[in-house]
Amino acid sequence: MHFPGTGEAIGDVNGFGQEICNLCDNPWAPFPSRQGFRLASWFLESKVLKSQINESFPSGLGNSESVGYGSMYTLAKHLQELDLWGRYLQLFEGQVENGERTLSFFYRNVLSCVRYLLRKIALRDDFVYVPPRESNHTGQPVYAEMHTAD
Repeated sequence: MHFPGTGEAIGDVNGFGQEICNLCDNPWAPFPSRQGFRLASWFLESKVLKSQINESFPSGLGNSESVGYGSMYTLAKHLQELDLWGRYLQLFEGQVENGERTLSFFYRNVLSCVRYLLRKIALRDDFVYVPPRESNHTGQPVYAEMHTAD
């Protein structure tokens, strides 16, 4: 059975298209250059302490103008811009206690995540809106995926 309109995008997330176009103009965004991106990557992959990052610029490790940041604070601002979900889906913090200690965890609103995913044009061909009926060569029903059941 065919249902007209299934698989079409509900709409685009406001501002997301422009953000993608901006990335095409500057692939290192939000950093001004490849050098800034690579230095930030090295800081993160090497697990350099925040205090050591702050100390590295006055000691002459890099020119803050060419890399786009001169402290951990400004580097953190750039890293927040890299989180494409962050602008559209707010991250919440919760806590759970087990009697001995309190543990923090982070979560997002599930309905906002679903809305975001349904608006992604690139995913429209991968969504299943109606369970298809599949059968083998003799006409017997075939249940291959969870959404193919009756």
